[in-house]
Amino acid sequence: MKRLIPWAQFFRLPNLPTAPGDAVAGAAICMAVSLENAKPGATGIAIGAGLAALFLYMFGLADNDISGYKSDITYAPHRPLVAGSITLSHALLARLACLLFVAAIGFICGMPIEWWSVVFLFFISITLYNRLKDKYR
Repeated sequence: MKRLIPWAQFFRLPNLPTAPGDAVAGAAICMAVSLENAKPGATGIAIGAGLAALFLYMFGLADNDISGYKSDITYAPHRPLVAGSITLSHALLARLACLLFVAAIGFICGMPIEWWSVVFLFFISITLYNRLKDKYR
């Protein structure tokens, strides 16, 4: 159990239930609007979108701690990466796993090209934000 606590802190466990809500709500609205032309598997796509949003959010959290390691030494020394309760190599693997889960969900749910485009734009936005935010404080 003690080994799981740093990971719960790393991924900000109390915040995770809020992440998929927007994606699921958006998918539900799209399904409601298109009831006349509802596609088979639309519910699975909505659930997949929510799960993918969760893992993309987790990617952003991991990337934030990895890219902000130097500033966290001063401003957030309690974070698991800085405190040494999670190694950098494990954090990098966790970040990669989050992206792989997003891709797997996309393939399993048969997400359309537009979804992949949005995921790519989110990936770029998250990555750039985490690297540039401290430069403009």
